Amino acid sequence: MQHLSLGIPPKSVTAASLLRKTPALPPALPVNEVFRLFADSPELISLPVVADGVPLGIVHRKQMLENFARPFARELFGRKPISTFMDTTPLVVDLHTDLDDLSHTIMDSGMRYMHEGFILTEGGKYAGMGTGYDLLKTITERTQAHLYRLAHYDALTGLPNRLLFLDRLSQAMAQAHRNERLGAVMFLDLDRFKTINDNLGHANGDLLLKGISERLMICVREEDTVARLGGDEFTVLLPEIHCIQDAATVAQKILDRLARPFDLDGHEVFIGASIGIAFYPFDEHLDVLLHNADIAMYHAKAQGGNSYLFFSMEMNTPGPKRPAPDTE
Repeated sequence: MQHLSLGIPPKSVTAASLLRKTPALPPALPVNEVFRLFADSPELISLPVVADGVPLGIVHRKQMLENFARPFARELFGRKPISTFMDTTPLVVDLHTDLDDLSHTIMDSGMRYMHEGFILTEGGKYAGMGTGYDLLKTITERTQAHLYRLAHYDALTGLPNRLLFLDRLSQAMAQAHRNERLGAVMFLDLDRFKTINDNLGHANGDLLLKGISERLMICVREEDTVARLGGDEFTVLLPEIHCIQDAATVAQKILDRLARPFDLDGHEVFIGASIGIAFYPFDEHLDVLLHNADIAMYHAKAQGGNSYLFFSMEMNTPGPKRPAPDTE
């Protein structure tokens, strides 16, 4: 038998995810009874032969039906124990084997076990069966989930990125329009981040961005979205609020949280944020809403930062320009 038992990283997906609780055959079971099991159960592909919890071999549907379909074959061999006809070289896989390692083993075998399946064990004892098709399905789903995460989440902080934020905002605006509800978008730009990043290094800058992300998440509800647009720019989506003051409450909570010191590799760091807030359905178009929140944020920064401002039409008149990078 080929055995596969490998060390697994804590977060890996293992063969346990493929486990099917398939009943095992005792080695002395007559061939005729095994034949009837396959004939009566079209979904069965393979059945393990197990004695005292230890797998001895495997019986395949195709071979059973081909070899014993004719009555005379069953008359000659039907009373013999199934152990005399089983495949004694199945693939035996420990439940804790990583799926990537298992898939390599199956490919190296010429895909033999893709259809036939394999025996799963735990501590050397029979646990169940797995199939190549379940393996392929699981790996495909995991790959798709990984690609989705790469495309929709920020690699550093784990927050939604711009693409996912815009998708959620579009859905929230449509729902608010249908339900006649109020929603808010905040643009948040960190004060003095570049100075800290330059003085303490990019590694500490990354630690600071992670710490800020964690604090932002504490300030919002489960249905809200905190996203990182890039650099030191974040957004917060409050999809349904009762009144404008609700957004002000969240903004102040964010400022209060960020005002607490951050410990970066032994350095105590203080940072603030400038927050601009715009509301829908007051701004009915997504681009206009984002533009207005951005304008309000730069007005807050121009007034000294560490504050929040609601967008107002007066802000559309010539006023604050985007600050130079070393003044942010």
